[in-house]
Amino acid sequence: MFFWQAFEASHLPALMTVLRNEGRWDRSNAIYADGRVVLYDKNQAPGMSYFADASSEVFDLAALLHQLSLDGRLAGYEVTERFYEVGSAAGLLELDAIWPTANQFEYAHRASLPNRDRKGVGAWIENHQILACAVVFLLTIAIRVALLPWMHIPKPAVHDEFSYLLASDTYASGRLTNPPHPFWQHFETFHVIQQPTYASKYPPLPGLVLAWVGVLISTALMCAAICWMLQGWTSPGLTLLGALLVMLRLGIFDYWMNSYYGGAVPAIGGALVFGAIARIVFRREFKHGATLGAGLAILLTSRPYDFVVLGLISAAVLVWRKNLRPALLTAAVLSIAVAAMAYNNYRVTGSALTLPYQLHEQQYSVTSLFVWSKAHAEPVYHHAVMRKFWAEWFVNKSNAAQADRVGSFFARLSDLYSFFFGFWPLFIPLLIWPYRLKTPEERLTAILLGASLIAIVAPLAGTMPHYVACIACLL
Repeated sequence: MFFWQAFEASHLPALMTVLRNEGRWDRSNAIYADGRVVLYDKNQAPGMSYFADASSEVFDLAALLHQLSLDGRLAGYEVTERFYEVGSAAGLLELDAIWPTANQFEYAHRASLPNRDRKGVGAWIENHQILACAVVFLLTIAIRVALLPWMHIPKPAVHDEFSYLLASDTYASGRLTNPPHPFWQHFETFHVIQQPTYASKYPPLPGLVLAWVGVLISTALMCAAICWMLQGWTSPGLTLLGALLVMLRLGIFDYWMNSYYGGAVPAIGGALVFGAIARIVFRREFKHGATLGAGLAILLTSRPYDFVVLGLISAAVLVWRKNLRPALLTAAVLSIAVAAMAYNNYRVTGSALTLPYQLHEQQYSVTSLFVWSKAHAEPVYHHAVMRKFWAEWFVNKSNAAQADRVGSFFARLSDLYSFFFGFWPLFIPLLIWPYRLKTPEERLTAILLGASLIAIVAPLAGTMPHYVACIACLL
């Protein structure tokens, strides 16, 4: 699976599998660096630390591959498990040992390859990765625009939406924030800070993509980004099917497209993060360290807590798989977003280290959304409706979650399942867990999904579906 994907991504005429051998088993006969076999020579040469094999009972490819390596036209795919020279006694013995599972491996491998035998427009689209993403993007926009006579441009209805639209209006006016009104006490509203500046409490990126044209484009980008993410994990056919299902479920008819909550923005960030992880871990395409950084930057500027969760999970995976080479690219891209957030914080709150959200919590909230938080002194409210929301309803909701943390956690999972899937019989297969996770992709996906759900949902007293938008691509 990954050999073919790595070969297509290299845009080179040939690819060899290489193992960091350093003379431990077979003779080292290759020099490998940055995804290419710099030199392949069966006669060995100084500096060789990798083993590759090109022998065959019919003809020997060594001379051809040697010349390709000299020409800089030989891609490499590094593996970590030892393999043997073709036809060797040790290799044949190992093949006999694994033969019962060989057919399963071959089936999975073939399923992951572009299906060149299928005909038609659909097969052609699914076998061209960039084209598939572009089709999903344009189809999302086309269908939603076509439905405008029946599904009109949405109007904001919830106070969160008005806060996001305040941010959008502020940015459209060429400002990061607004000066406070002299009589600001009379204009207080939900999710907006009045002092030291007048601004939305939410991070900046969702406000930058509003109003509805921005929602339309960002939601279409979300569907395309999830298509790109799936291309790193599964077969072309399943990728296109999954992207189209996401388009129909989230990209056309639901509130992520038809409101101003900004759920598509963190979903794009999550898709870039998990798509980059697949390409770095399985294909060793270290250039996607920059893609990982871009995804984390989107999360930092849209949902900072999700940024922390996915940042820690990504770091753990890369350390576990000993793939630290992309870290510099990730850090370089991320540093730009960190600097931008610090400047935005400074302009809005007066401190580079204080988020507008944090300042709003200090000014209006009695407790936070995290279940471990303790109630603090009630602030001075100028309006009864503000006190009723923050000091009564929100506190009662938090107390209920704290009183039954396990039960409330599974209740929130149930709500999320109802939103993303809705059809409860689909839940039955989970009741007969465990499945046999046969491939590295399946095992890593299960780990990422479980860790992300627990880390994002369990600490919160309440959730809405867009709270887990960053892992929508895994669901």
